[in-house]
Amino acid sequence: TQHWGAGIYLLKYLPGTKELGLKWEKSKGGIIGYVDSDFAGDLDGFRSTSGFIFLSNGTAISWGSKLQKLAALSTVEAEFVAMSSGVQEALWLSKLVRDVGEDLGAAVILSDNTGAIANIRGIPISPRTKHIGVRYHRIRGEVVKGNIDPQYIHTSENVADMFTKILPKASFVKF
Repeated sequence: TQHWGAGIYLLKYLPGTKELGLKWEKSKGGIIGYVDSDFAGDLDGFRSTSGFIFLSNGTAISWGSKLQKLAALSTVEAEFVAMSSGVQEALWLSKLVRDVGEDLGAAVILSDNTGAIANIRGIPISPRTKHIGVRYHRIRGEVVKGNIDPQYIHTSENVADMFTKILPKASFVKF
């Protein structure tokens, strides 16, 4: 019943947003990614949803939203899992750009969770997060190599929010 109600809501929502779309702009810059996660938003398995969007020269070039494979034990873990997915996408995009003869430098990954950023930089924030570091330690190596530059962004500016939760119309239109 709950899923049916969500489906009906979606069908009502789509006609009201058909005038919205992507805005393509030319500008100089590297690859910038926004990542986000909800926490245990899946009511069936209590798993979190990861979302990301990547821009190059101001243009959306890759985006996605996916239910995480594991049930995160904290918001930091859920966000770190989302960041690791985002980093993998950024590495693939960076390789694609290099294959066509360009080098845009380190991909910037923007997240609204300081704990996840601390973990991706390899700064231990708590003994309780050791399992996260072991599972996703490869991502830290990419930061050390200079391929990834994780940075903080305020939640109200995180474009990836639209891939992980229902937003008010004003926020959705803004993003």
